[in-house]
Amino acid sequence: MKSKFPNSIFILVGYGEELPELLQLRRHLQLDDNVVFVGPKTQVEVASLLNRCTVFALPSLSEGFPTSVLEAMSCRKPVVVSSGIGLEEVVADAGLYAQPRNPRALAEAIVRVLSNRKLAIDLGRRGRDRILKHYSWTQVVAAIDLLFHKAVEQRNVR
Repeated sequence: MKSKFPNSIFILVGYGEELPELLQLRRHLQLDDNVVFVGPKTQVEVASLLNRCTVFALPSLSEGFPTSVLEAMSCRKPVVVSSGIGLEEVVADAGLYAQPRNPRALAEAIVRVLSNRKLAIDLGRRGRDRILKHYSWTQVVAAIDLLFHKAVEQRNVR
């Protein structure tokens, strides 16, 4: 990817126990100028980063409720996520998918977005539309309320 987009910068937010290994890999691959680890960030800082980025990628092996993906979609950013881990229900046709543990597939999906401005804009628009249609605060609160009432009903039945 560096040969096709030599000035690209990948910003990784957060941290994990793999950070020392990732820093060593970045140095080994001579990507010090292209891969930046910024550590944990506040919601405001994340929103600022999202609004400056071109594409959002989440190559996760498992996810609960993917708020970071929803935030990116809300900012009209095209998303690239792992397939087969439950993100299809959230992302639907508003993003591209790559097999988990397949760096080549992830890179190809990211390059596809970076190489096709029309696709990037279309995915970003679809993501924003999806957020407004399915994930507004009113809808999220209503869904939580429904779950709460179902849990109370099930408890009362026992």
